Amino acid sequence: MGWVKQSEDSRLPDWLQKELKKECEYCGWEKENYYNERGECTNRRCPNPSCPGTLAHKIADMCEILGIKGIKEGKGLQFVKEHNLKSHYAVLPYILEGKPEVRLNTFMRISFIPGVDSAWDGYCAGCNTLEDLIEKSPANIKPVLLQYLPALQEGLSYVVLKAQEVFQNKALLSGNVMLSGNIRGFTDRDDFIRAMNVASEGRINFRIVGKRKTNVLCLVQEKDEPIRSKAECAMENGIPIMTPKEFVSWCMKKVAEKLEMEGGK
Repeated sequence: MGWVKQSEDSRLPDWLQKELKKECEYCGWEKENYYNERGECTNRRCPNPSCPGTLAHKIADMCEILGIKGIKEGKGLQFVKEHNLKSHYAVLPYILEGKPEVRLNTFMRISFIPGVDSAWDGYCAGCNTLEDLIEKSPANIKPVLLQYLPALQEGLSYVVLKAQEVFQNKALLSGNVMLSGNIRGFTDRDDFIRAMNVASEGRINFRIVGKRKTNVLCLVQEKDEPIRSKAECAMENGIPIMTPKEFVSWCMKKVAEKLEMEGGK
């Protein structure tokens, strides 16, 4: 259903309208609420694309996704003000020596298009360029991409896109996986799952998702990592929690069983 100005939002009860601050504390623009196709309010934003607060929040989230340590919202806001940044991508030259190499699905995640996050892993499958993605996207996603095309094209000037691996083997094991905390041996914890997909030569194909209550194979985290929101969510919803070592062993066993059933090697 899209974004609605707070002053025009008839779905919000009166008491909540009074409690929510109407203007952005950073730039003074009127805030907007986002409603999904089920009529649920799932997000809230300042619509000013150059709002310092919005950019700071995006910078912090982008750095978390890219595995860049030490950049939270406060530091992000400092960069925005010091360098008069007009997009969150523009901070990258100030915090990295070179352009980060990312796959298309990761680039789309750090572009923060409302309503789409980890689903980019599926949409970007088999795509190595933005043009590929636009051409192959389903009918409900293509208009969204075209709407944000200028911002996406700008963002591409700050990164180097890496091609996705192509495997000849069909996937025998697939599903959604949540990751929490640091994973030993990997600067970017997402690389743990990518390494497993590559090492299996395509026989496994896991997708990394954010916090979810359903349709999740398991949560992977080191045994000595603290219990965070994803772990709490997993425990509350009966989602198995495994250490990276346990997850690798479980995957090897499952793939071996499937290969044996199919008479493979």
